Amino acid sequence: MRIKLLFIFLLGWTLVGEAQQLGFSYEPNIHIGSIFRHTSSFTAPINGMSIGVEVNTLFHTTGKKEWHEYMGYPTFGLAVSYFNFGDRQVFGSGYGLIPNVNFRFLKSKFVHGQICIGAGLALLDTPFDIVENPLNDATSAYLNNITRVRLGLGWTINKNFELQTSGSFTHYSNGASALPNLGINVAAFNLGLRYTPRPLEEKDYKHYDNFSDFDKRVRVNLYYGMAFRATGTSGGPQFPIYLVSAHASRMLTRANRFSVGMEYEFAGHLYAFMNHIGLFETQQQRRRNASRVILSISDEVIWGRTAFFMQIGGYLTSSYGQQFPIFEKLGVRYYFPIAKSPTKIHLGIYLKAHKIVAESVTYGLGVYF
Repeated sequence: MRIKLLFIFLLGWTLVGEAQQLGFSYEPNIHIGSIFRHTSSFTAPINGMSIGVEVNTLFHTTGKKEWHEYMGYPTFGLAVSYFNFGDRQVFGSGYGLIPNVNFRFLKSKFVHGQICIGAGLALLDTPFDIVENPLNDATSAYLNNITRVRLGLGWTINKNFELQTSGSFTHYSNGASALPNLGINVAAFNLGLRYTPRPLEEKDYKHYDNFSDFDKRVRVNLYYGMAFRATGTSGGPQFPIYLVSAHASRMLTRANRFSVGMEYEFAGHLYAFMNHIGLFETQQQRRRNASRVILSISDEVIWGRTAFFMQIGGYLTSSYGQQFPIFEKLGVRYYFPIAKSPTKIHLGIYLKAHKIVAESVTYGLGVYF
């Protein structure tokens, strides 16, 4: 829990700190939607609509740094959210704190497209309990990750107010650190109002005649990560998952880095389970069946020292308990530069899933050179 709080503090501090606080906005939103079954294993009853409210405090970039302009002057926010999932006895409510980044596109005088991406921490007040709440097979922990994507339109009312209409996807999961953990997924329609006390004017933005060149050389990105996952028994102990990787990375644009490489993952929870039931004759066979060799490609959208990480990977080996052969991973990285050297150290947090069913939350340290 302390590690999760540290990462969410780092992410929130980074996103807000990257923004230039010349202009800020307040954005209350209401979410109207429903939990949906994303897997046949999800058997909990879904009764009623999910209603959420959220207040997002937004800070605007104005060109203090070059990337503000070539990223279209994004807006960074810190949102406080509440969701009533529609069935108080089974799912209860969720309370979230969500650092987020907002981009506008297809801008005109009266309307523009916008996307908001955020990830943070959530407190769920009615998790699975074998006696008190056996129907909730979606989540079994109070503290969870929350990931949210919102896509829609902003409508200009006047210089201070904008009407927000959008659709959203919100995901709650503890990364299988406790079981069961199928995750709660909510699809919703959103209606909001953005209020800007002091709207930015054209003179407030800094523009660059020429951008500095970006590094187009192929670099190496090494990474070590660790996650903790329970075995198949609810309330059981957690076991570590170890991950090491090596990727070749290249900047495609000033704000986009593509990587391809190999990973090795050791699933400690599967190894412990095989030892417990005496599966396979030798320790070597058990270790091999707890090992995964992975080919992965990833993309990072970079704003300043922070990067939003997206990855798709495929298993090159077949091992015991291996799930769907393709997985997806979302995360956030923060890069620490070393003097004027191209070498950078990065810290990150990543949510890995198979067909949007979470497998683990990984905390990692890496070096890019």
